[in-house]
Amino acid sequence: RGIELACGNGLHMLVLFLPAGPSALGNHLEEIKVGRINRNVQMIGRLNALGLDITIEEVEKEAGEGVVGRPHFASVMVEKGYVSDANSAFNEYLGNSPPGYVDRKTLTGPEAATLARQSGAVPIMAHPHTLRLDNASQFEGRLSELKSAGLVGMEVIYPSYDEADRKVYRQVARDYGFLPSGGSDFHGAYKPHIGLGTGIGGNVTVPESILEELRSFAS
Repeated sequence: RGIELACGNGLHMLVLFLPAGPSALGNHLEEIKVGRINRNVQMIGRLNALGLDITIEEVEKEAGEGVVGRPHFASVMVEKGYVSDANSAFNEYLGNSPPGYVDRKTLTGPEAATLARQSGAVPIMAHPHTLRLDNASQFEGRLSELKSAGLVGMEVIYPSYDEADRKVYRQVARDYGFLPSGGSDFHGAYKPHIGLGTGIGGNVTVPESILEELRSFAS
């Protein structure tokens, strides 16, 4: 199984082949889960105060068996006609500064990478273009820090990357000793233009050999 973690400052980490049952990472995620539940209740309160009639039960129903997150808030807001689409929900209410946002506890990138490796899983940096860094020196420092903490791979195949982008990130991965990875970044109704495992119009294909190479790091 795999999960995606938001580690702050634009860093998203995919943790692949996480074993079922208790683990170093799993224990920390349980603590974060409790914090997320409290945060969701606070966000409902803020949205209600802004005049949006939304309940936590509606958001939980939207999430189904998954963990409740801001995309589920956005979906309910679209369904009830408060915004035209999910992007508007984030821009007006749910982004990192709009009035409905509540901060939450997260793991830093190095913490997540270390805990993933301690748990026998394989940590991968997702879509590296989202890192909020000002210059090449900061980028180099961040990658070196994550490498030291146990990061195994970097996503180089991504729906919004053209071949030139992919070439650049493949070279970066080689330079730092990361395995190349890829994914469609499917998020259901939050990103309706992206297909599961296929990207945008079928522009994502991840060779089986990449999966097997990543799997060899799992324990």
